[in-house]
Amino acid sequence: LLSIASDLSHAADGLAVRFKPEDVDWVNKCYDKFLDKCDEIKTNTETQIQPDTVSWALTSDVFEAGIAVFKNVVEIDRDQDLIKKFLLLVRNTTHNTDDGVPRYVAWLFYYQTQDSLKEFWESSKGEATGSNQ
Repeated sequence: LLSIASDLSHAADGLAVRFKPEDVDWVNKCYDKFLDKCDEIKTNTETQIQPDTVSWALTSDVFEAGIAVFKNVVEIDRDQDLIKKFLLLVRNTTHNTDDGVPRYVAWLFYYQTQDSLKEFWESSKGEATGSNQ
């Protein structure tokens, strides 16, 4: 797991993340759900999850990897592939459902970026979809 976290935290080198063909559909749908959850957080329609609950749901190792990922996402202007790779890591290493993965990751993203990505959290739906479209 530490190796994966290290790989994720160094993924900001500009190279495209490669996904297995069988994972592409799931990760794209999960990313869309992640964006929907972010929009619900922005509009206060998503029930708040406390950081300690997010840490418990993701496990501490994955939670720490997520902190590193979102630090890099801030630095590389919201890299969608890095977020998608993290969503896949969460699916493959935790016991979360397909609905739980984007929900917990969205809350982790919020807690890690609420100050550094104010424009994302203050924008309306559709404006904050990242820079890799």
